[in-house]
Amino acid sequence: MLFSSFLQIGRVMCLDTLPHVSAIILAGGSGKRMHSPTPKQLLDLLGRPVIAWAIGAFDDSPFIQSVVVVRPAGDSATERVIRQYPFRKIHSIVPGGPERQDSVRAGLEALPESCTYVAVHDGVRPAVTGDLIQRVIEAAFQYGNAIAAVPVSDTLKSVRDGMVAGTLDRANLWQAQTPQVFSRNTLVKAHELAVQQGSCGTDDATLVERVGEDIAVVCGARENVKITTPVDLAVAREILSARLLGGKT
Repeated sequence: MLFSSFLQIGRVMCLDTLPHVSAIILAGGSGKRMHSPTPKQLLDLLGRPVIAWAIGAFDDSPFIQSVVVVRPAGDSATERVIRQYPFRKIHSIVPGGPERQDSVRAGLEALPESCTYVAVHDGVRPAVTGDLIQRVIEAAFQYGNAIAAVPVSDTLKSVRDGMVAGTLDRANLWQAQTPQVFSRNTLVKAHELAVQQGSCGTDDATLVERVGEDIAVVCGARENVKITTPVDLAVAREILSARLLGGKT
């Protein structure tokens, strides 16, 4: 099921009566592909670190009641930087693990008892909007689980030993983004199964798929870039600069 427009949940229900949604913000990452000694989440972006933009979007969302930030293990700098900002909803900042799903699991263990839905977001996606956060949460309220994604626009090739082995039909292919929102019970079950099986997934939706749960797809945004290379940082700078000039951030 694809959602490109608002559901009406937030408009007809009082926000105070909505389920408790906690955000897990993953603040891990290195600067290797950025060719920088500074971790990606701490790179300067218009005078603020990348991670502060990501946290701020969830801190400002009326659909988010609490935020858990997962920092790299052994890294105190990320927590010091985050504590410099007057975020209102941070429940805890906890160390993560060696792999992404280890860090998500650490975030799950730190959630408040009242949390019933979990929004997982990459801390290096600083241009996420309140609009997108709301739409994914609303879809999860209706269908149990939902992710942001954008349709693939480039032609995709299957490559073997450096040679083209075939062309994939992109008609039904979408590129997953975050936020990804799940029922807390479902996400916990998915991570427990992954531990039992010793399996990995590149995102949480992969783990949830394996326990047989449906996941709705919400049309994301090309502007919701994940900072991996210097080009991505430059793109994010242009996007956020334009929003600031337009008074939208």
